[in-house]
Amino acid sequence: MLIYAGHESEDPGLVNPSRVVEEMLGLLRVSVSKHVALETDLGQDPPAVRAGAAQLRQIVMNLVINASEAIGDRDGMILVSTSRLTVGKDAAITKSSVEGGYLQIKVSDTGGGMSAETRTRIFDPFFSTKSRGRGLGLAVVDGIVRGLGGTINVMSEPGKGTTFQVLLPAIEATAAVTNEPIPGCAESESASQGFTVLVVEDEDPLRQAVVRMLRRAGFEVLEAANGTVATDILRVHGGQIDLILLDMTIPGASSQEVAAVAAQVRPDLKVVLTSAYGEETARATTSATPTFSFIRKPFQLGVLVQTLQNVLRPGVTSEAVRREKL
Repeated sequence: MLIYAGHESEDPGLVNPSRVVEEMLGLLRVSVSKHVALETDLGQDPPAVRAGAAQLRQIVMNLVINASEAIGDRDGMILVSTSRLTVGKDAAITKSSVEGGYLQIKVSDTGGGMSAETRTRIFDPFFSTKSRGRGLGLAVVDGIVRGLGGTINVMSEPGKGTTFQVLLPAIEATAAVTNEPIPGCAESESASQGFTVLVVEDEDPLRQAVVRMLRRAGFEVLEAANGTVATDILRVHGGQIDLILLDMTIPGASSQEVAAVAAQVRPDLKVVLTSAYGEETARATTSATPTFSFIRKPFQLGVLVQTLQNVLRPGVTSEAVRREKL
């Protein structure tokens, strides 16, 4: 089953990313300055991507609002485009993207542009060139794009406007990865058996994929789509849970609150924090969370499984556990 712009369907032609943008144009137009003309160039054949419609809307909305703020009180234009892009081995963009097919989303503005120094900091949380800005919009976009395995590139010069280019891997370019067997699955399963993991993740496609892969690796798995559900599960089943895989930014109860409840019901319960931000930023933002480890999104299946096993049984390899069970 393919995830196409946030809809699960056997037929990926039912919904497309261009339609998602088209449907939010009314909201976009009332969100930008009255001096700004919002134009679109939406491709008719964009590729399927492993992203939710909400994620695509968040990416576009944040980039358009940022573009509007860059134009300010002057007259200007913002152009939003979607298209299919194939990156070859000789393309300059290969430095930041592997070869293959991508959904390309571009948001261009006629604002004042940015210096090279500013470009290096625009994705930092809380960095802003506006006196009243919070600086979170672009950091959120960067986090979503990284979490989806994509890249974001910025082209800008002072006085020449700015273009943000988002590239999200097309499903046809990475579909084979989804059904790959877990490396060392038999040995990995032995090291996972007997442990129960609570996965707290609000992005449905990602959570469902993680739950499936952890169960294949031998873990018992519970899941929660928000922090409030997670705290309810902990209060009822906390004594049986060995580890929480906890997303840093979740709706409902915060990640700090989830970790606090976990510490109350089972003081030795381990927490692995996951985020599209870097580890230093994640730990600073959630200083109250007693994380035992961290894994950055997007993560590979083998790395995730090994991380959880190392936290649960530090120093015990899968082969050692297999011999122990003989």
